[in-house]
Amino acid sequence: TAGSQAAPTAAPSPKHPPRRTAARRSAGDHLSDPGPALTGQLAAAVALCRQSRSPLSLLIVDPADSSELFLTLGSDEYDRFRRFLEAACRTIDPSALCLPNGEAGFAVVLPGFERQAAVRMGNQLIDQVRRLPLRSAAGSRRAASLAVGAATVSLPPKNFPPDDLFSAANRCLYGSRLSGGGVVKSIEIY
Repeated sequence: TAGSQAAPTAAPSPKHPPRRTAARRSAGDHLSDPGPALTGQLAAAVALCRQSRSPLSLLIVDPADSSELFLTLGSDEYDRFRRFLEAACRTIDPSALCLPNGEAGFAVVLPGFERQAAVRMGNQLIDQVRRLPLRSAAGSRRAASLAVGAATVSLPPKNFPPDDLFSAANRCLYGSRLSGGGVVKSIEIY
């Protein structure tokens, strides 16, 4: 819920970083950190879009039921699914930049994309994943559901913090995940 804070946790050991459990994933993913690579790429995209006076969008995509999907599919089929998702994100548009995000997802930086165009791209990814034929470890067919969060800044102002775009997209991802996936939740920020 808005305004609630997670309980403090012990500092992770450098040798053994904590793995998110299913309960923690569903309750706290909206609080994750973009990491230095994504932060750097977002900062560069913000500067480019501010200079060209164009919008900037960010999609964050993640399997809606990542833990269950891994258990159902098994390691090999899950890896195939992840490679497919990465390829789909990388080919979404020639100007898009795709970076790994979290355990199973990707962040897609879309310079020059307004909110509606970003939502269309997110829906295309959902459709591609929905049509992917997956086989469970037991041999039955299994569909995957994708959660997608999108955030757009129509014209990045001077000193716009790139992490604000990530935080907004991540909150939308959380909303998509709460809806069971298969939808794009989006927001425009200023």
